[in-house]
Amino acid sequence: PPRIVDFLPNPPLHSILAGSSLKLSCRAEGTPTPTIRWRIRDVDISRSGDLLPPDNSNIWFIPSITNTFPRTVECIADNGVLPASNRVFTIHVEHSPVVIVNNDLIQSEPYQNVTIECHAVGRPFARISWEKNGKMIEKNKMTYTRVNQTMTTSRLTIQMNNDDDFGQYNCIAENMHGRMESIVYVLQETTTTPIKNEKTHRHSKHYSAKTNSNRLLTISPRQLILSTTTTTKTTIVYIERDIQISSSSYRLSTTNLLTYLPFLFQILTIRR
Repeated sequence: PPRIVDFLPNPPLHSILAGSSLKLSCRAEGTPTPTIRWRIRDVDISRSGDLLPPDNSNIWFIPSITNTFPRTVECIADNGVLPASNRVFTIHVEHSPVVIVNNDLIQSEPYQNVTIECHAVGRPFARISWEKNGKMIEKNKMTYTRVNQTMTTSRLTIQMNNDDDFGQYNCIAENMHGRMESIVYVLQETTTTPIKNEKTHRHSKHYSAKTNSNRLLTISPRQLILSTTTTTKTTIVYIERDIQISSSSYRLSTTNLLTYLPFLFQILTIRR
């Protein structure tokens, strides 16, 4: 029967950095002369597409190995005389971390607890930390779980007690081969109510009202539109040909004079 007398790498448990070249070889003796074929565990290598080695070659050369390379590879020497001989190689491809964030935009109401999650894939295992405004967050606010041989998951729980708790959070993953980070935004949730009962009024007297910036708005006896809704502040629109004026609490725009419904006396409730 065939016998494998030499192989590389030796020992067959091997670590290599992603992007490096890898040479696998098996040399066998026997009568008749054995042939070498390769497979990944129980899957024939001929079905592995880009991983296809030369036919009946005792050498398999990969010019640039990736972190998706199979962990276990086997060479089999066969000459038709049982039993066949084999050698199993275990390859660990080391690489810098890759950060995965499932949800990078989270909305929350104040005084709620928010948990944000970050996954890091790397070999060796990546260390995960969190930053807010360039400052490290205490470890007692986060948990870590090792999902498999290369992935670590971190969950950060935040109590949204004040405005400073909202904003940008950085998930940082590091190992001996590099560092990568990803951003999660936690935004304050705002609720809006559909606009109801919009009313339009018309009047022709002088009025003045203070804006939010304490500026006094004086309206002369031309056409005036007052629009009020249940969900917005009183909006004053003063219309005059070819003039546009605006303020933080009122809106002035140019338009042709239109025919509006008569003003209700409600305009007199404008705060002075």
